[in-house]
Amino acid sequence: MSRYAVTSLLVIFGIGFALAVLIQQTVRSGAIDDAADAGALAANIAVSSVLTPEDLQRDFVPLSEERFVEFDRTLTPSLKENGVVRLKVWNRRHWLTYSDNPALRGRWFAGTPELEATFGGATVTEFTDLSSPEERADEAIQDAELLAVYVPIRLGDGGILETSGDGEIIGAYEIYLPTEPIYARAMESTVRLVGALAAGTVLLYVALYGLVRRASITIQQQAAANLHQATHDEVTGLGNRELLLADLNQRLAGGSGRARPGSLLLLGLDGFDTVNDTLGHQRGDAVLAAVAKRLAAQARASDLVARVGVDEFAVLLGGASPVENVPDLASRFLASMLDPIDVEGVSLDVRASAGICLTSDDSDSAAEILRRSRVALVEAKAQFSTVEVYRPTLERFSPEALALLGEVRSAIADGQFELYYQPQVDNTSAELVGAEALVRWHHPERGFLPPVSFMPAVEVLPIGRELTDHILRTAIEQMAIWQSEGRYLAVSVNLSPRDCNDTALPSIVAGLLHDHDVEARWLHLELTEGNIVANQERTTGVLDELRALGCEIAIDDFGTGYASLNYLATLPATVLKIDQSFVKVMLSDDQANAIVRYSIDLGHAMGMEIVAEGIEEADVMAALSEAGCDVAQGYYVAKPMPVATFETWMEHYDPTQFAVTEFAVTEFAVTDAAKTEQAKASS
Repeated sequence: MSRYAVTSLLVIFGIGFALAVLIQQTVRSGAIDDAADAGALAANIAVSSVLTPEDLQRDFVPLSEERFVEFDRTLTPSLKENGVVRLKVWNRRHWLTYSDNPALRGRWFAGTPELEATFGGATVTEFTDLSSPEERADEAIQDAELLAVYVPIRLGDGGILETSGDGEIIGAYEIYLPTEPIYARAMESTVRLVGALAAGTVLLYVALYGLVRRASITIQQQAAANLHQATHDEVTGLGNRELLLADLNQRLAGGSGRARPGSLLLLGLDGFDTVNDTLGHQRGDAVLAAVAKRLAAQARASDLVARVGVDEFAVLLGGASPVENVPDLASRFLASMLDPIDVEGVSLDVRASAGICLTSDDSDSAAEILRRSRVALVEAKAQFSTVEVYRPTLERFSPEALALLGEVRSAIADGQFELYYQPQVDNTSAELVGAEALVRWHHPERGFLPPVSFMPAVEVLPIGRELTDHILRTAIEQMAIWQSEGRYLAVSVNLSPRDCNDTALPSIVAGLLHDHDVEARWLHLELTEGNIVANQERTTGVLDELRALGCEIAIDDFGTGYASLNYLATLPATVLKIDQSFVKVMLSDDQANAIVRYSIDLGHAMGMEIVAEGIEEADVMAALSEAGCDVAQGYYVAKPMPVATFETWMEHYDPTQFAVTEFAVTEFAVTDAAKTEQAKASS
């Protein structure tokens, strides 16, 4: 603040000084103009009473002595009264018709630039240096500092001489005024104005300083509050994921002055979603706050405790520890939660599992260390082992799949990903109603890659967000093209669990639909029930926003996951897709048939449209139609096709002659790679 005070003082002083100089110049210029106008007016009033147009227009003959006496008698009192030191009356031929200095009367002098400018119609003022011929001849004014004013004499209406208007210029006044009284008046006005300016500047500075000081304090307080809010969890008061990653990166770089971390401990509460669902979020938050307090109590000065997920806490353990001691450190934090937590009279047993990543490993990225800790946490939960230390063998993805991840971004830019479209038809009329967009990768070295070879790895990492954006953009662009041709088809796009938890997804979808002028009702977004169950609270929020846009929400592979009826009732789903594993065998398996029919009845009861996947036989399609299924999808209709092939298929498709499907499968397969893919693809 002191730096601001000095800086602002200098700035205001500089502005004040500049304004003072400007005021001085303006006041001085105004004083000169006022003096010139006053002198010219006095001279004109006095002279015009004795001067006639003939005195200036006739072939020059000096005025008679009687006229000079008349001029002197008339002009002398008026000139002295108005401070005029010298008066000259010129005609256009440079003769001095009159001057109050008798030595100059009736003489001719060469014209000066100022006099010529006056004959051109301008009023000229100058601080004379007494260098003109007639000035050098005027001994009486040689030591004076004078302001010379040149004013044109015009012949007005009725032969009246005047100094304004647009009459013919027949001569000029040259008036000399003393500068001392002009400067005195200017200085008096300047001092008065500059004094007022100085007082105003001081008051302005004081007011601004107080205002800025209060604003600065408020801004600093707000900035500190914003920073705390951005880096801390509102429920527990602990640092959040951003703070953890920033602190970990800083420690890894050795720039924080704090102990280098030896390991990152990630704790996940077991069954916390049950607490939220049973007792409500308010009591769930109370549990989280109690857990945070216990973990913080176990932390050392060199440790950092943060909440990094809905039910996940991270402890950054400062200082290197032997590998064999790390599980013991984790156990200390886990043991702090053994005692029941009392929430509004309800005693709860809260347990947790822990994943650990040693920072002495080869990774120097905070995000990678956190990812590895989560890999270990997932293993601990899966094996019910409570604590697991990260090791490379825990990674789910093959080196080949991970190697492909590094190529995804460039593959998107190079157009290596292509969407195949599998038709969906009305299960009663066989009319084409939509298509599912399925991504395929045309790898320049590995050839045609089906989704199973890259999507499981891609969809759990941030790069999956970019691929989803690309798929959505491509599908919506194609929808816009088809609609411009009069083909209105619903297009389904699959979402990954990561997509369903991305709160930015609704705005991205809204932007794409708006940019391509496509109504949201034509876009169907599919996700599996397993994904919904895993992250129901956040997923439901994202799906609610997508549904509010007008998009249709489809639960894919229904029947293979673990969704309860309660989950289905709370989701904004509008479409239920029965998994192909039941559809394919429904005519030979009574249980599968019962599941299919139950799913159709359940979906209809909840107001959903029913889509059956994996239809490969006419009898199955007929059975589904009889059971009330709305939409059919499967090889019996057509296999997934590139867009060009799909468009050709649409041109040939006749819902009254379903055999065209076989023609599409055999005749429109454009490459061997596509045939191979079709053999592997699932509907």
